[in-house]
Amino acid sequence: MRISYGGVTYALQPTVNNEERTVARNIGLNAGTSLSSNIGPNVDINMSYRGNYNIVENANAVGINDNFYTGSASLRLNLLPWGRLVIASDLNLTHYEGLDETFAETAMYWNAALGYKFGRNQAAELRVTVFDILAQNNSINRSVSDAFIDDVRSNVITRFALMSFSYNFRNVEGGRR
Repeated sequence: MRISYGGVTYALQPTVNNEERTVARNIGLNAGTSLSSNIGPNVDINMSYRGNYNIVENANAVGINDNFYTGSASLRLNLLPWGRLVIASDLNLTHYEGLDETFAETAMYWNAALGYKFGRNQAAELRVTVFDILAQNNSINRSVSDAFIDDVRSNVITRFALMSFSYNFRNVEGGRR
């Protein structure tokens, strides 16, 4: 299955700064596509890409005009190779263009999991997942106003493991009336 989309956003932000009226205009262009397939009963794959280009203009502020791009690609894979074993992995690549030079332009996140299904109709699953295997997780955000552009990097948790248990209630047979 393939899904594609595109869109445009337009925002005007009128403000008063030091008793001077100004207008910040932000135009956002975005597009993306996704391709998913169940190659067989034991293989599920999804690939996607989305891009966002922002055009920022301020009527009275010199040096506040700025354009920037964010792109994101991902690949997700779920395998049931044999028996009740589950192998899952996702790889995400995020690219920034036009941010301050101190920010990394590209970051790659890789998560992987190994699980085992058990119980009636294999409704229960015990899974160990390792997040951010490459330790490149970052949090970058851009704020734009009539007076400034602020690039912010936040502290985030990098590489960690999680053990989880899940139970799928859809496999439980219906009750009596």
